Amino acid sequence: MWKCKSGELVSQSAPVYIMKSFEFIELLLSDPTEFPRRDTNKFSPDALETFSDIAKKVFRVYAHLYHNHFARLEAIGMIDELNSNFLHFIYFVTYHQMLKSRELFPLRDLISNILPPHILALIR
Repeated sequence: MWKCKSGELVSQSAPVYIMKSFEFIELLLSDPTEFPRRDTNKFSPDALETFSDIAKKVFRVYAHLYHNHFARLEAIGMIDELNSNFLHFIYFVTYHQMLKSRELFPLRDLISNILPPHILALIR
């Protein structure tokens, strides 16, 4: 489901959702009020919420890839790359507590198998 500017939830196909997600992320990353360009500028007061929104969207893309394209990615030899990228991503968002446990639920088995206990303990 995609949340429109009006707040309405709209059903989208996976390719459209992924495209909109990355367009949204690109807009945020290029906005100097969200991501300051100089060390002297400060992040907005709601920066952690913005970072969490980005993490949610990226996590949903990973979940889609694992649930719907795993066999194809395995067939073309891309699983090691996917796993490596996901491991770095999940370490980062877990360490910085950007996602809640309920948001990680779709990949809970994979996450519990790849993260060490001291990192798993950070999931709230």
